[in-house]
Amino acid sequence: MACCVYLMGDPKLDIESETIIKQQTQWTTEEEKLENANSKDLYAIFCGIDMQKFRRIVKCIVAKTSWDILDTTHEGCKRCKF
Repeated sequence: MACCVYLMGDPKLDIESETIIKQQTQWTTEEEKLENANSKDLYAIFCGIDMQKFRRIVKCIVAKTSWDILDTTHEGCKRCKF
C-alpha cells in the first residue's frame, strides 16, 4: 500500500524562547491542508488493518509515526526478504 505521509503535528509558535501550540483559528491555509492530509492518511491506515495492529498505533496523531510502527513491525527476518 503506497501512502502519502505528511510530517505534521500541531503547528507551534515560538514566543520569547517558549514554544506554544497554535489554536486552530490561527492556522494558515497550508497548515490546514497538511492537517487534513494527515487525517485522511491516518484514516486510510486505520481502515486497512486488523484490531491487533490497530492497538499498536491507536495513540499516534501523525500518520508518519503510525506508518513507521507498522513498517518496523512487519520487516520480517532477513532470510524472508527478497
